[in-house]
Formats: sequence, structure tokens, C-alpha cells
Amino acid sequence: MRSELMFSLLVPVDGGERAVLFDRFRGVLDETVGEGTHFLIPFVQKPHIYDIRFKPHTFSFQSGTKDLQT
Repeated sequence: MRSELMFSLLVPVDGGERAVLFDRFRGVLDETVGEGTHFLIPFVQKPHIYDIRFKPHTFSFQSGTKDLQT
């Protein structure tokens, strides 16, 4: 039980991630939490961690000819 309380106090946020904190009394907090280890109030604050790294997308499509002339 004691170790669970200790782990709920510390929240690691890895590089390329941000945490949005939800507080049971104040709702979603305005500021996000950056990378690092952060202290939270157990059973009151809950982190939601999001990946904010750039993810490239490729799109394929058909065209008529190389210079778009028929």
C-alpha cells in the first residue's frame, strides 16, 4: 500500500509527451506539464499523457499525366 502511494505521487513524462492534469475539485487545469518527473496529489489529480511528436503522413493519388495534360 505504501509503495502504491509513493508511485501515485510521482508521474514521469517522457520526451515528446505532455500531460494534461485533471483535478477532482477544479476540473482540467489550464497549463500542461512538460517532460520530467512531477509531483501530484494522490486521488485528487490524475494525469492524461499525450504524444505530441510530429508524425508524417503520406498521401497517394492518381493524376492523368506528368504535366496534367491529356
